[in-house]
Amino acid sequence: MLESLTSLLGPLIRPDMMVSILFLGALLTYVLGKASTSARNILAILISVFVALLVFLSYGEWSSVSWRPSVTPTGIRFTLSLNILSWFFALMVSMVSALGMMYAVGLKERIERENAFYGLSLVLMGSMLGVVFSSDLLSLFIFWEIMTLSSYLLITLAGKRAYRAALNYMIISSVGAYAILLSIAMIYSRFGTIQFSALAGTLGRANPLFLAITLGLLAVGFAVKAATLPFYVWAPPAYSEAPDSFTPVFSGALSKLGPYGLMLFMYAIVGLPALAKFGTFRGISDFGYLIAILGSLTSVIATLYAIAQDDIKKLLAYSSISQIGYVMMGIGIGTSIGVAGGLYHALNHAIFKTVLFMGAGVLIYTTGSRKLSDMGGLGTKMPITFLTMLIAIFALAGIPITGGFGSKWLLYEAAIEKKFVFIAPLAFIASVGSFLYSFRILKSAFLGQLPDRLKDAKDPSPLITVPMMFLAGILVLFGITPGIPLSVIASVESYVGIAPLNVSTYSVYLGMDFGAYNALVVMLAMMGAMMVAFALFVFGKKAKKVDQHDTYMAGEIYEHHENVYLHYSMNFYRPLERMFEPYLRKRLERLYDAFGLGYETISEGIRRIYTGDVQHYVYYVMAFLAVMIAAGWWWL
Repeated sequence: MLESLTSLLGPLIRPDMMVSILFLGALLTYVLGKASTSARNILAILISVFVALLVFLSYGEWSSVSWRPSVTPTGIRFTLSLNILSWFFALMVSMVSALGMMYAVGLKERIERENAFYGLSLVLMGSMLGVVFSSDLLSLFIFWEIMTLSSYLLITLAGKRAYRAALNYMIISSVGAYAILLSIAMIYSRFGTIQFSALAGTLGRANPLFLAITLGLLAVGFAVKAATLPFYVWAPPAYSEAPDSFTPVFSGALSKLGPYGLMLFMYAIVGLPALAKFGTFRGISDFGYLIAILGSLTSVIATLYAIAQDDIKKLLAYSSISQIGYVMMGIGIGTSIGVAGGLYHALNHAIFKTVLFMGAGVLIYTTGSRKLSDMGGLGTKMPITFLTMLIAIFALAGIPITGGFGSKWLLYEAAIEKKFVFIAPLAFIASVGSFLYSFRILKSAFLGQLPDRLKDAKDPSPLITVPMMFLAGILVLFGITPGIPLSVIASVESYVGIAPLNVSTYSVYLGMDFGAYNALVVMLAMMGAMMVAFALFVFGKKAKKVDQHDTYMAGEIYEHHENVYLHYSMNFYRPLERMFEPYLRKRLERLYDAFGLGYETISEGIRRIYTGDVQHYVYYVMAFLAVMIAAGWWWL
């Protein structure tokens, strides 16, 4: 059936056609919205799902499309290609974007300029696919900038409260874009080409200093989108203030373009032998080791901030930063196990973070608040939301029977294999912390007492629950059969010049020193443990219902005070917060704020020079000439 469908849609299974369909569909959606909102919503869903289907069917249909506009100089050609690396990331982007479109229609969030929202969402999806399909530097940069601009505009659609967050995002993204552009200019001026196919054989042979500068600039640009230390400061406000309808795609899809860029340039273009020019540490390049260090530090620092959040969207924002840190760590380590773990975790993150942000949007819509302390007892009222978020939290925390366990296990093994005594403990600490903040969501939102005002709460429409159940099902499927995604990832590793991981449907083999991971055995052990726990729950001592004051005050004498909110979500992890508070106060945001204030002061001083008086400008010219002459520029 798939073969016949692929044959039928063959002319459309090309990278340029997929991107064109989305850009044209964005225009049609915007125009149609002025006549009928229902027709607009249906069209937006159909276009995004159709393109996601095209991406899925394009596996193995590797192709390349190239053209050269007459106005461009020699050596400049625009090329879009479909290969195993681009397909892997395109599948993540298209799947999350299509399901996110269904979710946005089902949530019915009040958004400024709804027509613009659906049009920009399709533009964003098209530009993200354009980034991963690009096979030349200029195409990549153009689509990168379209992606940045469209996501910026989508953030602003949340209203005035999001303007500052959107501006911060745009400013820091501009820094990354300038870094990428400068690297492109250096590469073109040196080699006279921007084609990845040509650079793959030449860039790695450049002298180490040139390679370090260009690759470092590209890494800065990609690290900005991945929200890696020290560029993560835009992400918490942007994720939390963006429209709830957009955040699942923002975190689940767009954040993967940073890791994609690193994979592309570090391994597919530059290559492992050339990376060794920077020096090596325990068998991996110093450049990769730096990326791995930054990734592991990002995971721990973001985790500590997440634990202290009562705002569910801000908590998930810091969580997203932390989990992408794991991905960067695996890519930086650069071994077969490390890259496989990083890419596998990127795929898992795209799935479970999409589910969690969808669930967060539903909870916010239901309760009218983003504070976890305003929720409680919703597990019985919203069982589908509860179950799907529970599975996603299992994956986030790395608990067995979900794909998250397998990907984190590979990352731990990769760090241990290289005896990284700094990276491995940080990864473990971040994983423990991820369980703590995940438990806060479960306990605060779904367990405990149900507020009277939420007694009519219920699960949302199928447009939301079906995507959430579908993604949760994939997490369980990958937990039982890790060979399905890891076989594709092994092909990606072969494509970029890394020894592929040895996998089967249910097992991952790491060699004599580290043995193997059998998902079926882990699943059976987990099911056995759950059955024991269930038996204890059924046949053990029955729970006794007590007054809320007893559970909150832990048996202490209660004295009624007005404005005292008896809810366990208040100061949930206060002892931990007190422990880390002195360190958490030293936020990078303060450094950026100080830099911004200094830049503003200097700019104001420069502005005062422009008085509008011609005589002043004559004095400036004379002073400049005097300085030049004094410096020895006699030919002036």
